[in-house]
Amino acid sequence: MKHLDLVLPKGALVLIADGAKAILARNEGSSRTPDLGVIMTLQADPNPPDREHGGERPGRFQKGSGRRTAGEMPDRHEMAETSFLRHVAREFMRGEREIPGKGLVIIAPPKALAVLRDELGQTGNHILAEIPKDLTKHPLPEIEAMLAT
Repeated sequence: MKHLDLVLPKGALVLIADGAKAILARNEGSSRTPDLGVIMTLQADPNPPDREHGGERPGRFQKGSGRRTAGEMPDRHEMAETSFLRHVAREFMRGEREIPGKGLVIIAPPKALAVLRDELGQTGNHILAEIPKDLTKHPLPEIEAMLAT
C-alpha cells in the first residue's frame, strides 16, 4: 500500500470508518512508527441491499398536466449507512472529553467522509487530515505502515 503524506503525532486519534464499521484508535507510537491502539470499535447491524429492504411500490402523485407519476423510492441501504455514520460521530463526540488527543485523522470513503465531516464539525479536536479511502477491511499493521513517515 502507498504511504500517505501525513505526520501523525503521538496521541493523535484516527477514525477509520465506512457505512458498516468504525474503528477509533490512538497513535501510541511516534510519527515515524505509528502504533494504533484501538479505543472503540462499532459495527452496524446487517444492512441488506436496497432491493431487499422493502417491496412496496413507490407512491403516486398527480402532476400539473393531469398525468399521474410514480414517486422515487428512497435508498434505504444508503439511509442505514448514513444513520450508522451519524451514530459513530455521536459516540466519538460523547467520548471526546475522556479521550485526550492531539488532533484527529479521518479515513473513510468519500460519501462516508462527507457525513462524518458534517457531523464532527462541532468537535473540539483539530482535524489533521481527511483521507478518502476505505480501509476498514485492512489490518491495523497495514494502516500503520501507510501512516508511517
